[in-house]
Amino acid sequence: FADVEGHIGLQGCGRFPKRVNGQIGLAPIPAWDPANHWQGNLDSGILPRYYDPPAGFVATANEEFNPVDGPMLMAHPLPDYRKRRIDERLAELPQATLEDMQELQYDVLSLQARDLLEIFLPHLPDGEIKDQLQQWDCRYTPESVEATWFLRLYRNVMMEMMGNEHGIGWRRMLYLSSRSGYSTMVLTAADRLLTKEQSSWWEGKSKADLIRRAAERLQKEAPEPWSEVNFFHFTDRFFGNQQVGRLLGFKSRTYVMPGNHATPFQGHVMQTATRETTFAPSYHLVTDMGTDAAWTNLPGGPSESRFSRYYRNDLPNWFTGTYKSLQPGIEPAGQDD
Repeated sequence: FADVEGHIGLQGCGRFPKRVNGQIGLAPIPAWDPANHWQGNLDSGILPRYYDPPAGFVATANEEFNPVDGPMLMAHPLPDYRKRRIDERLAELPQATLEDMQELQYDVLSLQARDLLEIFLPHLPDGEIKDQLQQWDCRYTPESVEATWFLRLYRNVMMEMMGNEHGIGWRRMLYLSSRSGYSTMVLTAADRLLTKEQSSWWEGKSKADLIRRAAERLQKEAPEPWSEVNFFHFTDRFFGNQQVGRLLGFKSRTYVMPGNHATPFQGHVMQTATRETTFAPSYHLVTDMGTDAAWTNLPGGPSESRFSRYYRNDLPNWFTGTYKSLQPGIEPAGQDD
């Protein structure tokens, strides 16, 4: 939260049960057994809270916030790449402006790529792919070929590490590490394993050998820009893919999605069977608490009617990072089709 007097803060909310027998809420247990019953709620004092922190800013991006040596408030492993990148960028700004915050909402730099390349690069064979990844700025822009190389290398490392008969299995691991069925929970845990030198997942092999084999498989693939990998369509979930839906304009042309799951602009696309699912900003808002104006855009428009001129009039703003001003008593600009 923030107020007009210059105060900022963050308060974790909700009730969290006291579980017994080491349960964390991730797996089902017999609820009819009194030995598994909750023992009331945890004290709210363990929830994260900040008020006017010394850093001068507060940020959050769906990261884990389990207290150190405390009970698990979040049972699913969640990455902190987006949160860390936001913190990094805010720390660089002596005084954040509206323009700075708008640019931050469109930031596509991946700390996952930056972190893991430090582990991968020493074990990659010399050649064009290694050279490109060494020079890459770790930004998932539509034209970036390096972003695609990193994604493929990462997928191959996951397959080498866990896609065997003693691990998750190659079919499941391919599904979990690709556009088809990306699992943030599994891959966050795998990313943490990669920072270790020894693990039972290596099955007696060295981590360096796993990475080298993963890199060797890249030689058989052709380079592609990120725009050929991360793309999507706007569609109606009920009949957009049917002929009548296409005729009525409920399914759009192909659009390129910048970013990925680990960038502040969370541009993630996955395909489950015939359904395309996107994880991306559904609304951008920036404001200065010293003014009465807010700056926004959204991937569509303010009307839910397909035949309204306001059904998708904000779409160009969303793709280009252009914000419209909302102020009391003033008609928003940019309402033309």
